[in-house]
Amino acid sequence: MEHTPAPGEPVGEDWLHPQTRAMFMKAVDELRAAGATVLFDDSILPETFQQATGKIITRPYRLEGTEAFLKEYGPAEYHSSADYERVVGSPLPYVITGLPRATDSASALPFPPVPQMVLETDPNAESNFFGPQRGALALYNDTLERFHLDGFVYPAAQIPPPDETMPQDGQLSSGPHSATGWVNRIGVPTVVVPAGFYTSGLPFGLEFSARRWKDGDLLGWAYAYEQSTKHRRPPILVEKGLLAKKVNKPCAK
Repeated sequence: MEHTPAPGEPVGEDWLHPQTRAMFMKAVDELRAAGATVLFDDSILPETFQQATGKIITRPYRLEGTEAFLKEYGPAEYHSSADYERVVGSPLPYVITGLPRATDSASALPFPPVPQMVLETDPNAESNFFGPQRGALALYNDTLERFHLDGFVYPAAQIPPPDETMPQDGQLSSGPHSATGWVNRIGVPTVVVPAGFYTSGLPFGLEFSARRWKDGDLLGWAYAYEQSTKHRRPPILVEKGLLAKKVNKPCAK
């Protein structure tokens, strides 16, 4: 069941902005026109699946993951959190390290401090991460098997991408909202493709997810969709954002 939130009301995971729903349904029609079979069913990854993915605790291991990423893929200037702090002049943000920086306001922190651990040696890793992940992944795979599906398709974000400094629906946006973080927690491949543009000119993204190790199939679907729809527009570099800069004119004397 859909619900349109009142101004100021948080957007839930089961809610789509009307414009986003319209864009999604148009994309579904395009998929079907290209030969895909798209199935809608309320029991496909229901609320119980969202609850299961929510039990996968990743916060104690974010710094370890970031260190591994920087080591392999970091820019030339830094390949570790220590390098980052030396180059940037500030530690990595609290959401990664679990430790507030000197400039952070304690009242504004999104969650209490979290001691960082190494996943492979943490005695609580099974209850924190591996056990809940297996449970959620089983629900994901069981749904694919039960409905004979190759993968899932859904909007990459639940609302149109706004300029977050400007009102949207009568209030400043707290988005863009996305309910797709579960793909990272259970470790399945995903890809987002351009699937049209809102009236604002900003893009709508369509996300595909597949079984583990089916990355090749996933990229094939994305390529086939892009070739069928031609929605993708090569990006153009601009030197200013959506808001025009205020020009101060000299006063006449």
